[in-house]
Formats: sequence, structure tokens, C-alpha cells
Amino acid sequence: PITLQDGLPDSFIGDVFWASNALYVASLSGMTQYNPATGATTTLKQSDGLLGNSVASFGRYTTTNQDTWLIGVHDGAFGERPGLSVVNISSNTVISTHRFDQLPSNTVTSVTADYGGVHIATDTGSLIHYNGLTDQFVAGISSADVPSWPIRDMESDGVHLIVRGGSSISVVEARNASH
Repeated sequence: PITLQDGLPDSFIGDVFWASNALYVASLSGMTQYNPATGATTTLKQSDGLLGNSVASFGRYTTTNQDTWLIGVHDGAFGERPGLSVVNISSNTVISTHRFDQLPSNTVTSVTADYGGVHIATDTGSLIHYNGLTDQFVAGISSADVPSWPIRDMESDGVHLIVRGGSSISVVEARNASH
């Protein structure tokens, strides 16, 4: 058996998956890759790019290039947001994440609209833009990009977004390739 002493981050196991001579373990503390030939373990967590630490189960996707991607399902435990993380198992790196509910938090601190859609700020996570032209949610600037977080007020002219936090005001570009 594989235990905490072997490198598992916790003893609650949500799912296991075997691929490319490695065992992948879903747990409340991340996604662990275990190599039985060497005994080495590597655990991916939110700090490594996963949507959240709690991984409930796995799915598998084979790309057109025959790469195998592991889909980690996040159940929203411990106040995290539910969604998916896509991991390329050949490099054990996170390729993308997808939130089911699109907002990083239920606490919305400011909303503003422009011709392309709606900008939504919450108390945690990145600023979200709902693009009305493409019907897509896009993650924008993060708290690290703004001197004062959370954002308390915003205004947009479609080109620039003025954001005000508790102690500063910043002007950021409101446009991207599809807005």
C-alpha cells in the first residue's frame, strides 16, 4: 500500500488512475503522481496551478497527438470553487483550469459594464470579464496586479478600466483580443 510515509499528502483518497507507468491519486490535498519503479511522489496543488487543492476524481482525455491528459475534478470542498484542472501527464503540469460557476468567489465587490460585456470583481481571485460578444467568461488581472485589493469600485469606457481599492486607484487595459 501507499501511505503518508510514501509521500501521499493525506489519507483520504477520492480516486486513483493508472497511466504511463504511474499511479495518480486524488485527495483532499492535491493530485499525487506516484512512480512505483522509483518510489518517487510529486503532488500538484493549487500553488502549482490546480484550480483547488481538493481533487475528488479523475477523467482521461487523449489528444489528437496521442498525448494523455488527466482531468482532475474539484468538488468545491473547504470553500474552494468547483471545476476542472487539465494536467498533461507526460510533463505533470497543469495545462488549463475551468470553473463551473465562473466566479472565484460569491462575494462580489464591484461590477461595471462596457460595450463588450461586464467586469466583475470579487473579494478573492482574479477580476472576471463576461464577454457578451462571445458569451465567454475570461479571467483578467489578479490581486497581484493591483496595489490595493479587493477592488471596491470600477468604471470602464471599453478601452480602459479604472479600479479603486481601499488605498489606491489603478488604470488597466479593458480590451483583449476578443473585446
